Amino acid sequence: MIDHELLHLLYYNYLAQVHSFSEKQLKSLRVWDFSEVINVVLQGQSDWVDVFGVKAQPYPQHEKFYEEVLQVWNENNDIDYLIERFLK
Repeated sequence: MIDHELLHLLYYNYLAQVHSFSEKQLKSLRVWDFSEVINVVLQGQSDWVDVFGVKAQPYPQHEKFYEEVLQVWNENNDIDYLIERFLK
């Protein structure tokens, strides 16, 4: 579980430092929802599962959004592309 929470910290720092998200943007519901979804996408990758031994599952309220993000991720494994596509 700590790995999931650490991913959140990395994600928010990345948005602030690399994509210059403001504090207001970082507090938006869309950014929070995306943080939950991208965590599940990353924690579902075979490399992750090999190390941690468990594949994350999306929260029920995020299932549709998760499927959308996962489809795009499977076409283009680029976090910056996902951020541009879903958050900007």
